[in-house]
Amino acid sequence: MTLEAGFRFTPGPRFSLETSVFTTDVTSDLVPFQVASDPGRVFYRNSGRSEYGGLEASLDAELFPDGTLRLAYTRTNARYVSFRPGGVNYSGNRIPGVAPRSVDGIFAWAPGLAFVELRGLWRQPIPVDDGDTTRAPPYFVMDLSAGLDGYALGNTQVSPFVRVSNLTDTYYIASVVPNAFGSRFFEPGPGRTFSLGLALSWGY
Repeated sequence: MTLEAGFRFTPGPRFSLETSVFTTDVTSDLVPFQVASDPGRVFYRNSGRSEYGGLEASLDAELFPDGTLRLAYTRTNARYVSFRPGGVNYSGNRIPGVAPRSVDGIFAWAPGLAFVELRGLWRQPIPVDDGDTTRAPPYFVMDLSAGLDGYALGNTQVSPFVRVSNLTDTYYIASVVPNAFGSRFFEPGPGRTFSLGLALSWGY
């Protein structure tokens, strides 16, 4: 069963706020796990009952002409209500693989055809096992992009861009493998990377 409610507040053309709250009750939720006899292979078992509840909020604002900001906040409380595999009681523990809190923000500046975009992502420690004994550390990473959007060359529109991912070259855990055998829970994200791109469109 899922219940959700929300509202949107727009006091003017340059500002809007949207938020929602939700709760989901799941019976026999599928829980991944690995075993020593077959490492790397993922098996599944059912929890008795699980609950997911939380809040999502987003803010859109025009800070100045051609400059916009978007912030998104997510809070999720995901827990086992009843889960006792093999006589071990995990009831009340956080469900692995779900970040309790995260904040995602994008600042964009687009004067004319040019644009610059800075994105930041923060995540709270993520539980990785049913016992809730180990967590991936929190992290904050930034990406920077810049380019031209729809520069005209005759009948052709050219949109070149350059992107720097993980601008500060931060070491972080991008994803986790819940209940991995041998504590191999963590999958590191890439370091600082550079990419170039070009989009072309034309008409007659």
